[in-house]
Amino acid sequence: MCNTNSFSLRELERNLFKYEWQPCLIELKERFVRDGVVNPDTWNSNLPARILVVLKDPNGYVYWETKEWLEKEDFHKEKSHWKTWRLLAKCIHAIHCYKKDGLIKDYKKVQYAVSSPNAQYHQLQKIVLVNLKKQEGGSHISDEKLSEYFEKYNKEYFIKQIRLYDNIDYILCGGDIVFDILTMNKAKTLSEIYGKEVKVFASPRCAVIKMAQ
Repeated sequence: MCNTNSFSLRELERNLFKYEWQPCLIELKERFVRDGVVNPDTWNSNLPARILVVLKDPNGYVYWETKEWLEKEDFHKEKSHWKTWRLLAKCIHAIHCYKKDGLIKDYKKVQYAVSSPNAQYHQLQKIVLVNLKKQEGGSHISDEKLSEYFEKYNKEYFIKQIRLYDNIDYILCGGDIVFDILTMNKAKTLSEIYGKEVKVFASPRCAVIKMAQ
């Protein structure tokens, strides 16, 4: 596990992608989409909780780097994926409220607090975003193909990447297949990677429901 500042974290990500991960995918002749910490300064600040978001694949983004896209304050104008980011922003805010108060007392108030694109943008600066499959994808990928790509091309480097991020408290998965890959010893046990128990949820909605009970 690395204890990193803002500059070195970006450098560690860049070196992993450029010198290790990307060269191993050259044979596929597919675009490699970088991800990782969205805003290193915010990540290294005193956040109530550290949240890792794991999605399937880049899902056809036109941007070379997912995290650079999320850094743009007007990224919500790209309508095709805005529902995903809006839901994530609500969940991030809900988790931080939960960490402060111990319970989400009124989810409608949580939703209202992040109803504007600007509020959602600021919530999304607080996460690390990692795709299981770094190759650019389309609107859908089957569970079988995702598992195959992960095992054959991405597993080793995925583990190296998530080791870069210290003190993860919650992992939000983009669906059941992502949850299965992370929790059924396909990616290595998370407790072994982080040295502590990490709460893993199959989806952002699932996380909010569990914490509101």
